[in-house]
Amino acid sequence: MRIAPPFVAAACLLAVPAALIAQATKPAAASSDAAYIRKAEGGAPFSISKDARIARFDKDGNVNVVRDGSNDFTCASIPQMGIPAYCADKNAWDWMTSAMSRKDKPSNNEPGVAYMMQGGVHYETADGKIEMTPSAKTHNVKEPPHWMLMWPLDPAKTGLPTRPNASGAYVMFAGTPYAHVMVYENPARMKNLAGKGSSSKS
Repeated sequence: MRIAPPFVAAACLLAVPAALIAQATKPAAASSDAAYIRKAEGGAPFSISKDARIARFDKDGNVNVVRDGSNDFTCASIPQMGIPAYCADKNAWDWMTSAMSRKDKPSNNEPGVAYMMQGGVHYETADGKIEMTPSAKTHNVKEPPHWMLMWPLDPAKTGLPTRPNASGAYVMFAGTPYAHVMVYENPARMKNLAGKGSSSKS
């Protein structure tokens, strides 16, 4: 295919009325946002995600809000961390924004709860240790649907294991400020005691 010189392309673009350009770009952006919202909502039961704020992270870890919410949760898709969809309350969202902006430790001062109903990926060494970032020494391991307690519990004091196991619960990133409890339990099967249920559109 022949590519037009830049100045020719620019001249053609200037000849198109601004209103037509706006009409051509707005629906595409709206469609992209709608698809992203559906993907991000899949992180938690719909009873939670339908009222959650939806946000994106840019390459520098800055947060861009796609949709405002009315509950305490924010949902996002974070493929750069192997996360198809992540829905978190305020404290767990603070944890994630700290990780995405590469802070030395999370900024939340209280435990938070986060859901990953689509599962995810973590980076594991040959001897089973989970690392925060991929390297030549790690391979990708798929995680099942799960939820998390975003708080650095000490395995030595709590008795929790530090690697995936048959019990379905362990401390990920143990010994670091970003340690948190992973619970391999599908949030889609959890029931809200307030009676709202846990149905999902995803």
